[in-house]
Amino acid sequence: MNVKKILYSDLKNIRSIENGDELIPVNHYDSTIRYGYEYFTKPDAFGDDILTRKTIAKKLACVNEQLRKTRKNFVLKVTYGFRPLSLQKEYFESVKERLSFDNNVTHSQILEEVHKYIAVPFTAGHPAGAAVDVTIFDLDSHKTLDMGSGVNNIEESELMY
Repeated sequence: MNVKKILYSDLKNIRSIENGDELIPVNHYDSTIRYGYEYFTKPDAFGDDILTRKTIAKKLACVNEQLRKTRKNFVLKVTYGFRPLSLQKEYFESVKERLSFDNNVTHSQILEEVHKYIAVPFTAGHPAGAAVDVTIFDLDSHKTLDMGSGVNNIEESELMY
């Protein structure tokens, strides 16, 4: 399978527009969808709810239904959804500070590299409520499935440019 990673340069010229789709809890249409923040800071304004756009919540419910048909003990678990632009900027700057760049690296190259770990704020889906971080939860073992790394796992050795 050939997977193409979306680069900052692929997104930087795409304009986003407000579509009026309201933000609702990720499990609004399917209460079996689990959720809980597992990294970063949760947005205080929403309590423990994880919010996403209404259309995304509907799609999550459909995916969860198909997953449950395949394995009755598996459900989706959402670990992040909507985040305010201010938090996206904070997370972006934090990763940018952790990376090592020499003086010959251009601003565009820096943005492209940091974007591999966290989206450039004005291209990110989270501040639009259009992105969720999701894994699969096993109801029998009460654990998330091993997806090959931890949620938002960034190794220090990967943070070198």
